[in-house]
Amino acid sequence: MIELEFNPEILTLLRERRGWTKEELAERCGVSRRTVTKWENGEVASPPVDVLAEVFGVGVGLFGDSALPELGVDMVSFRALSSLGARKAKRVVAAARFGLAFSNWLDSRFHAPSADVPDLDSLASPRGGRDVSPEEAAMLLRAAWGLRDAPVSNVLGLLERQGVRVFSIDSHDREVDAFSFWAQARPYVFLNPDKSGERLRFDLAHELAHLVLHKELTTNRAKHFEYEANEFASAFLMPAGGVLGQVATAARELRMSDVMTMKRSWRVSAVAMVRRLHFLGVINEWTYRNWMVELSSKGFRRGEPDGMHREQSRLLASVLSENRGSGGAIRKISSESKVPEGELEGLIVGLAVVPLSSHAGQTRRSEGGLSSPDLLRLHT
Repeated sequence: MIELEFNPEILTLLRERRGWTKEELAERCGVSRRTVTKWENGEVASPPVDVLAEVFGVGVGLFGDSALPELGVDMVSFRALSSLGARKAKRVVAAARFGLAFSNWLDSRFHAPSADVPDLDSLASPRGGRDVSPEEAAMLLRAAWGLRDAPVSNVLGLLERQGVRVFSIDSHDREVDAFSFWAQARPYVFLNPDKSGERLRFDLAHELAHLVLHKELTTNRAKHFEYEANEFASAFLMPAGGVLGQVATAARELRMSDVMTMKRSWRVSAVAMVRRLHFLGVINEWTYRNWMVELSSKGFRRGEPDGMHREQSRLLASVLSENRGSGGAIRKISSESKVPEGELEGLIVGLAVVPLSSHAGQTRRSEGGLSSPDLLRLHT
């Protein structure tokens, strides 16, 4: 048995991350549920950490680490929480806590952009209160960030420059969809990277809306909060001035071919483009409904045929590049941050290329990824 100062909170975190009950963990360890309860309550000074490490597939030293950053389920508003279930919610929040630990390590090692995401009070203060529509809030944020009425070329890159930490949702948890929260004065977004590039951009803008409009609110993703976030995201990605200006240059009534041209210009889905045109009064209800039927018949409601490439995280790519070594970047970061290698890969995959690690057979890889020195500098 390995001797170390055992931290029972780590055991609970790992169990919740696996989605196991105490009974399930007890069965894997060959002990009773009561024994597991004693371990997690700190009533046993020296549990068999070598056995636990093998069961969870982590290093023994993890059980002697200090507690990970706090993050309660109530701090994260999931979509359709009622169908998610308490155990699944705890599993996903446990993964997010590993993301916070990775983020804290990153801040301790590098100079990265600090958070610059104003909340609704800050945006609305010149207007004399919070009575600002999501559309107006999106325009105020674009102005605060110095954006013109033009397409945002890279939403993920923009958010990272404003200090938002963007991570991937592990492949085993992707029925959760995207979610976001504030922790330690920094905004976080977790994405399902399996979607099209256009849908990912909209998810980023949607979660940005929650960070701005609903900071310190417990939304539980009620419908009206989701509608507000969608309205904000649509306005942020397709500002009225830019879209209407483009429409004004058309020599004839808009056709579906024009929608395809515009959706490529604004880097959004065809469905999002049609909805925006309807919201702005460019097309009437009859045209809107007919175009949505046409898009559905062509598969645009399920995906984005011939869509754009997914945006990649330049921040994460830079972190991996700076930590290359004989043992592999993931192994090195894991050793320094105390975040298990598999959890690190789950946070990165789909957003940056995950290099081969010590457990190459389990390593998941993704496409793309560009370094960006201006986003990351080593502490000196």
